[in-house]
Amino acid sequence: MKPFKRNLALIGLAVGIGMPLYASADSSSDSTKATGPTTVSKDDIEFLGKAAQADMTEVQAATIASSRALTTEAKSLATSAKTDHEVNNTDLRAIAATKGVVLPTRLDSKHQKELDNLQKVDAKKFDAAYAEVVKDSHEDAVDLFEKTAKKSKDADIQTYAKNTLPTLKQHLDMAKRLDEKS
Repeated sequence: MKPFKRNLALIGLAVGIGMPLYASADSSSDSTKATGPTTVSKDDIEFLGKAAQADMTEVQAATIASSRALTTEAKSLATSAKTDHEVNNTDLRAIAATKGVVLPTRLDSKHQKELDNLQKVDAKKFDAAYAEVVKDSHEDAVDLFEKTAKKSKDADIQTYAKNTLPTLKQHLDMAKRLDEKS
């Protein structure tokens, strides 16, 4: 069967058995970006992708900090960030799955570069560098989650953003305190 006729037949079959048809908002196969059905707004798909990138980055940065941090405060921040962002990532992936959104599975070049740079920092300067990375990333995350909590058209995504904000703000406060001490 020719591709066009096969696709037409599959569409007909899908419609006949009541399967929803979705047009992808981003048809690329880039594993660093979120893609999903047009039933989810482009802004919400973008939010889910950015949140996934942030969670993956924070977990990996915390893993690095767990072995390299010198102070109790930095180790505490790393433990808290890793645990909380693993939970956030699980919740985020569950929401995305119910919406038909495919989340990134690997870091984009920007976030990978941040981790590579963090890994290279001199041991004596590590805690300050880690605090700076966490502070910067959480300032961005708080802004993103506040915007989504107010403007998302999807109740589940909006609730997730609202419920995650206190944890992000707590990490930001911890990072600021560590930054002041380092």
